[in-house]
Amino acid sequence: LEAVFDELIKQLNISIISFEKNDIPGINRSLQKSQHIINELKSALNFDYSISNSLNDIYNYFYRVIINANVKKDPS
Repeated sequence: LEAVFDELIKQLNISIISFEKNDIPGINRSLQKSQHIINELKSALNFDYSISNSLNDIYNYFYRVIINANVKKDPS
């Protein structure tokens, strides 16, 4: 699981660098990979545990932020 989070952080850092370079394909690629990772994290949740609901909410929030950044091409 730690490796999954490390990859998510890596992809988000790549997107920041891509934003700085105005590399639109790079932004799109890294943010789409980030979305995929978040979806994988969501699919691994076990809702028999109450913390899964909180994690799901957090993942949904980050997913929306990443989509907005990609659609608007705005890193904020």
